[in-house]
Amino acid sequence: MNFKPHLAILFPLVFLITGKWRILGGAALVAGGVLGLAVLGEGVEVLPAWLHSLGVAKSWAENGGPDYWKFMPSVFSSLRWLGLSIPLAYLFHGLVALTAALATAWVWRTCQNAEVRAAVLTSASLLISPYLFYYDLAWLALPLILLTRQGLKHGWRSWEREILLGTWLCPLLCKALPVIFPLQIGPLFTIALLWISVRRARWRGV
Repeated sequence: MNFKPHLAILFPLVFLITGKWRILGGAALVAGGVLGLAVLGEGVEVLPAWLHSLGVAKSWAENGGPDYWKFMPSVFSSLRWLGLSIPLAYLFHGLVALTAALATAWVWRTCQNAEVRAAVLTSASLLISPYLFYYDLAWLALPLILLTRQGLKHGWRSWEREILLGTWLCPLLCKALPVIFPLQIGPLFTIALLWISVRRARWRGV
C-alpha cells in the first residue's frame, strides 16, 4: 500500500465493509511507520517531493500525449488518447471506477468465497486510478490465479477461459500494440476480468 498506493485504494473499503478494524488500523500504522522512517532517513524534504511527484503523475495522465498514453492502460488515459477532453475523460473514468467500487462492495457483502472476493477486489483495483502504467499490470497475476483455481474446482462458464488467456497476454499486448495502432486495449481486458469475477460470485451464490 505504501509503494503502490494507487492499486490499494479499494482495500480500506473492504476492511470497513467486513468490519476488519484491526487490519485497517494495522495497515494505517504500517503506512505511517514507513512514512516516518522515510522522513527520519531522508529528512522532511521527502514530503514536498512526494506531493510534487503526484502533480507530475497527474500531468502525465492528463497531458502526456501519445508517448505516455500508449503505455498507460487506464480508462482515463485511453479516453484521452481517443481525443476526449480532460473533463469528459474524468467523467467516464469516474463512472467506471464507481461501478467497480460498488461491485466490489456488493461481492464482499454477499459472497463468502474468499478466492472470488479477492479476484473481484484485485481486478477492480486496476480500474480506480487514472494513473496506471503497463508494468502495474503484473497485479493481474492475482485475479488470474484465483479465477483459474475457481474454474478448475467448479467448472468453467462461457468466455472465462478466453478472457483469462487474453488477460494473461494483456501486459505484452498493452506495450506492443500501441506502437502499431493508436489504441490502448488494457481497460477492455480489466473490465472483462471484473465482469467474469462478479458473475462467478453470483453463480456460486456463496
